[in-house]
Amino acid sequence: MGAEDEVLTSAELAALLGMHPRTLAKLADEGKVERAPGRGKYLRDASVRKYVAHLRQVAAGRGEGSAPGLTDERTREAKARADKLEINNAKARGEVVPVATVESEWITAAIAVRGRLLAVPSRMLNAGMSREVAARLNQELREALSDLADSGGKETA
Repeated sequence: MGAEDEVLTSAELAALLGMHPRTLAKLADEGKVERAPGRGKYLRDASVRKYVAHLRQVAAGRGEGSAPGLTDERTREAKARADKLEINNAKARGEVVPVATVESEWITAAIAVRGRLLAVPSRMLNAGMSREVAARLNQELREALSDLADSGGKETA
């Protein structure tokens, strides 16, 4: 112990740090304050330095007593802000299209493709295809379109 490091009782150091003596004893067990030789005795300056270092760790989100994942939570929040800014920048550059717009365009295109495909048998009938072959072609196209609708557009064997 240094010459200036006064020895205090647990009640004195607890009062100085603004806590209950049981809390002080717990901090001593965790090595966050400095005990002096003798029961219930503490080194004032060393204890204050250790306790302040502990509080700094907690405030920085790195100490045992810090809120769970405080640093992680701050990192997540900063990433969310950066992601939002990136999305807004992409919108401003015209690189982002609303889902409803894309969905509407795809539905319109799918309806047009369906209509064109279902018209093939009758056009082929007018071009000289036999009724039997045109009917079979119509049936195959309808089955294929139905399978596509049922599978959500994914290829099925």
